[in-house]
Amino acid sequence: METMIDENTKSYLVACLVAGIDVIEVPRILMNDIVGHLNRAERQFWAEGDEDGVVVHDNMDVPFMHLRYDGKTLKFGIFDLDEQSVFTSNKMVGFALLNIIGYLQNDAYEFSPSIFKSDVFTVDKKESNIDPEDWAL
Repeated sequence: METMIDENTKSYLVACLVAGIDVIEVPRILMNDIVGHLNRAERQFWAEGDEDGVVVHDNMDVPFMHLRYDGKTLKFGIFDLDEQSVFTSNKMVGFALLNIIGYLQNDAYEFSPSIFKSDVFTVDKKESNIDPEDWAL
């Protein structure tokens, strides 16, 4: 059986869920647009909320995921569920996440999983006491 999502895509989605997605937008606009987008999706879930947070529910009104946005990182949280609903919930989380990424792509946002960013800094040689011979090749 051929899977629709390869290992790289799975890793990307897990990175989004674990570390969040870096995206810049006014919180009110981003979160309200995500709610509208998820509610128009052809999936068996719906969302409610605003810039303070969004909760995503399944078709039985059971919340399975929540979103928070601080103006630069969209963070995801998964509600604890019983053993019988975990598999269905995991599929719903995946579908909801794919829909959110689709929304970000369609609206031409620049975004990436937060885990992909790196803290880069430079050291001014004039103010540094580092001897070039200290650097290893």
